[in-house]
Amino acid sequence: MLDSENRTDLAIDKLRTYKNHPFNNLDEESINEMAESIKTIGVINSISVRPIDGEEEAYEILSGHKRVEAAKKAGLTTIPAKIFRNLIDDIAAIIMCETNFFQVSFPTFKHSEKAKSIAEYYNALSSIVPYV
Repeated sequence: MLDSENRTDLAIDKLRTYKNHPFNNLDEESINEMAESIKTIGVINSISVRPIDGEEEAYEILSGHKRVEAAKKAGLTTIPAKIFRNLIDDIAAIIMCETNFFQVSFPTFKHSEKAKSIAEYYNALSSIVPYV
């Protein structure tokens, strides 16, 4: 079982993009649509983050980059988050890849995004599961 805290509100200015984020699916139109939704009903699904070592109260976004950008645009200063603690990089990569594979339509990714994310996912899996 992963060490995590349930939904808590985090300051948006303390959030950092995932260090090897292979996706660039933050198109302006969909962010604007999401921002309008957030203004109306708020952020429904928490983002997923992990603490950044050496940066006080700073967090790396594992899933929810688009929600963070839309929340900023909607004027929010905090966003609900699930905090994963003590994650090795490979587990963080798996969470980041899987949430993007399932929350965003994989066929809409650019070929370069597909290649980079599949390689990162495979490398992370193979380091924690022998003979993958």
